[in-house]
Amino acid sequence: MRHTLFGIFLLGSLSAFAQSPCDSLEILNISSHPFTDSLILLEVENTSSEFFSYPQFVMFNGANDTVAFEELNYFGISSFSQHHLKVATNDSFEFASRIELWTIGDTVACEFVLPVDLCPKDLCIELQIGVQNFGGALADGEVVWSVFDTNLTKLATGNLTLIDTAKQEDYATLCLPIGDYRFEYAASGPLGGQVYANVLEMEHTIGLNAQLSSFAAIIELELYGNCEDETLGFAFEAENNKSMSAWIEEGELKIESLESIRSLQIVDLQGREIHSSKPLQRTLSIPFNYPKGLYFILDVENLSSVRIAHF
Repeated sequence: MRHTLFGIFLLGSLSAFAQSPCDSLEILNISSHPFTDSLILLEVENTSSEFFSYPQFVMFNGANDTVAFEELNYFGISSFSQHHLKVATNDSFEFASRIELWTIGDTVACEFVLPVDLCPKDLCIELQIGVQNFGGALADGEVVWSVFDTNLTKLATGNLTLIDTAKQEDYATLCLPIGDYRFEYAASGPLGGQVYANVLEMEHTIGLNAQLSSFAAIIELELYGNCEDETLGFAFEAENNKSMSAWIEEGELKIESLESIRSLQIVDLQGREIHSSKPLQRTLSIPFNYPKGLYFILDVENLSSVRIAHF
C-alpha cells in the first residue's frame, strides 16, 4: 500500500512569533528506506549555529501512536544529516504526521507537522551498479553484471572494467521500477586486490555491497518494498494490468487499452524516453526497431502502464 502522511504546519519549541533554531532545521526528505522496509529515511539540513546535541527523531500518527523512532546515532546535527527511524507499527500511515526531535536531557527541541509521502514519485529508481577495489593489490580484469527479476528473467547486463594502475573502480547506471531484484557479478578470472560489487540508490546515496568470492558476487534487494503495492497508480507487471496490454509482433509494438490513450510514453531501462505521442485512440501499432531489453509503456494521463521484454 502506498503510505502517505498529511500535515499542516511547522511548530518550534518557542512561541510561534519568536525565532527559533528549529526554523533553520529543514526536513528535506521523509521516505521509506530504499532497501530496508523496516526503516524510514529522514534527511535534514541545519543552517543555524544550534548543534542539537544527541538528536533522536520520533514520528507519530494522528492518534498519537509512535510510527517510527530513531536510536541514538549522532553527536549532533551540524549541517546535512541522514537519519534512519525504525518502524514501530504496521498500521496504515495515512494520518497526519507529527515529528519530534529529542536532544540531550530527554528534551523535545523541535516539533514538526508537515505533509509526507513515503513512496517515490518516479516511475523508476535510478541505480548505480559498480565494482571497486579496496586494496591489498592492484586489480585488473572485467566483471560482467546482470540483473534479474523475481522470475529470474534477465532484465539487463553489462561489463565493468578494472585496469591495473589506471582504474580501480567502474560504474554503470540503470533505472528500475519498485520491486525485488537479483544482481549477479562474474569476473573473467582472478582480479587481484579486494574487489567489492555494489548497488547504489543514487537519490539518497544509500548502497549495498558484496565482496567478489571465487570470481563472483550476488546482491539481492527489495527496492522500496513498502511501496510495491502502489506506485503513482501504475501497475508495472503486464499480467496485473487490466486496462492496457502491449506486445511486439513483426517489428511493431501493439497496444490495446480500455480507454483512449491521451499521452503515451515509452521509456527504456535507463529511464530514457524513446517515444512520446498523443494518439487519442485505444489501439496502436508503432514501428519498434529498438535494441533488445526491457521497456515501459506508459499511458500517463490514465495512470496505466505495462512493461515488455524485447528479446
